[in-house]
Amino acid sequence: MEIRKLIDLLRATIDPTQRQQAEAQLDQANCDMPVRQAGAIYLKNLIATSWQDREAEAGQPMPFALHEQDRALIRDSIVDAVVHAPRT
Repeated sequence: MEIRKLIDLLRATIDPTQRQQAEAQLDQANCDMPVRQAGAIYLKNLIATSWQDREAEAGQPMPFALHEQDRALIRDSIVDAVVHAPRT
């Protein structure tokens, strides 16, 4: 799948009028296993570095942290995602 199309589909998932169609297209997308693994590793690293809220140091911008709603979604979905992941 082209990167531009992927970006457009992900953007459409947050639009209530386009969400179902975009999710259906994403479900049909076929990515090679190395691409899926790279995405999983990126998500794992993002979670590892951004799970907890952190205070900004003086004169520094606020560090990125996952919002509580996003953390709740991850907690609610992670086991299901692992169970349904394709075997290598």
